[in-house]
Amino acid sequence: MKLRLHLCLVAFSLTATAIPSIAQTPTSRQNQVHTQSQADHKPSFLPKILTDIKIKRQPLKSSLLYEGMTQTEIEKVMGKPTDIKVFSNSDLHIEILNYRQEPIITKVSMIDGYLSGVTSELKTITTNNIPRFAQGIKIGMSRQEVLKLMGEPFSEQRNDISIYKLERLAYVKDGQLPVNIILTDGRVEGMNVGLETPDKILGVILPAEPAMPKSGPVYQRIRIGMNPQQVISIYGQPTFVQPSVFKQQQVVDFVYATLNTDASTRFTFINNVLTRFSFIPQANLYHSK
Repeated sequence: MKLRLHLCLVAFSLTATAIPSIAQTPTSRQNQVHTQSQADHKPSFLPKILTDIKIKRQPLKSSLLYEGMTQTEIEKVMGKPTDIKVFSNSDLHIEILNYRQEPIITKVSMIDGYLSGVTSELKTITTNNIPRFAQGIKIGMSRQEVLKLMGEPFSEQRNDISIYKLERLAYVKDGQLPVNIILTDGRVEGMNVGLETPDKILGVILPAEPAMPKSGPVYQRIRIGMNPQQVISIYGQPTFVQPSVFKQQQVVDFVYATLNTDASTRFTFINNVLTRFSFIPQANLYHSK
């Protein structure tokens, strides 16, 4: 049972959302690497960037997903995942379906073949007017994939102000506009044209309110985009509530714990919009579907 719970927690931790911030621009010099840390004692411009965060809501395919779906049912809604990570032992089988091509990178967790959680990774950067040589770069690509496609950067910069690994790779090609590629924890978060890191680079896309069925066997299932009142109307008051902050936005986690079992449920709201849910069920809960 301890192994089972540990594996569930590993799967849940894979869906945690990083809070990105952006590094300063280095002086122009071929293949320059600059690392900024708290020890530099330089005035931080990060608050200036974070104060201009823009919020918008957007309809998402993930709002059609609900707990207990099979992979076949998931793929009818979402299509084929970009990649799948598998964790398994004698007691439990977990799969994480990654959809990196979505407007919001989406992770779908499955336990023993049935959907147990959906996470929206709320990160976005404007990619308008990206020149042709960089149009193969996709949100969520690894650093290794970027270097394989683009080669060594003109310059790169790392920022260790927060606990996250932040990188900026600058590329310059003859006759085309230069491009910055921004990475958080080794994955592409976005791009911008030019060698200067723009002030208005961060934003948050929140899921639009889901279209809920009026009746039928799944009309009371949890959907991404719900508000806290809708969740409470289905699950009742949470066992406890955890407040926090993401990109200066209010975050609230509802946790429903079942005593004396390893079953638990967590819902994460940003600005009162459900962006993540995770069910860790008792064994074989979904097999009676």
